[in-house]
Amino acid sequence: MFKEHWPHVHIAEDGEPRFPCDSSTTGNIVIDFFDFIYRNYYHAKWLDWAQQVWAPHVARLGLVADPFPVVVDAFNAHKIDALLSKYRDNVVMMKQAWRENNDKLLPLFVNNANCRLLSYTE
Repeated sequence: MFKEHWPHVHIAEDGEPRFPCDSSTTGNIVIDFFDFIYRNYYHAKWLDWAQQVWAPHVARLGLVADPFPVVVDAFNAHKIDALLSKYRDNVVMMKQAWRENNDKLLPLFVNNANCRLLSYTE
């Protein structure tokens, strides 16, 4: 009990370490795993993808200027206060655009309530 996250992905063929796919994910465990890999190990490619997915939303949302480069710069400069205040709405909209895109790619979801029950961390 609680040794193996449910559900989880093995980093090695069997045994430790395990990447948990529990309530900390969106429930779309396969896409969340790939997103994790790209954000952490292929970040430049992830940023290109993120900007490409976000770009059509700029005009659709009626934004005068694309906030993407400014938000990226704020993240890189560790401007947490600005991200939490001035750019909050932009970050929320970008994350929603990325999530909608990802969920359309492979709509394979687990029940997060069940995962929380069987997870040690919640």
